Amino acid sequence: MKKTHLFFMVVMLAIVLIGCGTSLNDDQEHADQTEDHPESDNLTGVESNQAEKQTPNLAEQQEATLEIEGMEESTTLLLYQDEGIDFSAYIPEDMVGHFEQNGLNIFTNYNGEKNEDARMFIMEASKETVLAELQTAGFTTKEPERFAYDFSDQEFQVEKQGFIGRVSFFTKHEQDYSIGYYYPEEFADGFSARSALIIDHLVWHD
Repeated sequence: MKKTHLFFMVVMLAIVLIGCGTSLNDDQEHADQTEDHPESDNLTGVESNQAEKQTPNLAEQQEATLEIEGMEESTTLLLYQDEGIDFSAYIPEDMVGHFEQNGLNIFTNYNGEKNEDARMFIMEASKETVLAELQTAGFTTKEPERFAYDFSDQEFQVEKQGFIGRVSFFTKHEQDYSIGYYYPEEFADGFSARSALIIDHLVWHD
């Protein structure tokens, strides 16, 4: 009877020791995995991109020169930024910008009067989406004889009665973007000079 009791105790002790060894091995394996993949690296794709893409620290304004009908005049460009947008823009002080979910709309604001008929936009959107919106607004489009911008993959002239404009389609950061504008014909000189400044001072967040 004593031998049977002793044998039973030996068996139980062996089981306990095996269990402890397995637990220690599991704990060590988990510790090794945690060391190889620290918490800071366990980010989703979206969180990782947000961590990498930070809004740059830029000057709040810049001074620039407009050339309208052969005459030069000074203007101040104001910084526009949004954490969810992949670029920063400098906009003349007599214009106003509004960020949307996928980009930036810019309108003239001459003498403090906002005019949405004179519009520039910088958007992350497909060519089909942008052209459909322009068509809905009453515009027709046609391909120009030459591109206005060296970064364009494709461009279209934008027209409707009393209005002229242009839209450029290109790829940035593997995304489809468009830069476009339209305005009443009488705004041509002033608006085209201002839109050129905006494009020249555009800062992409790399």
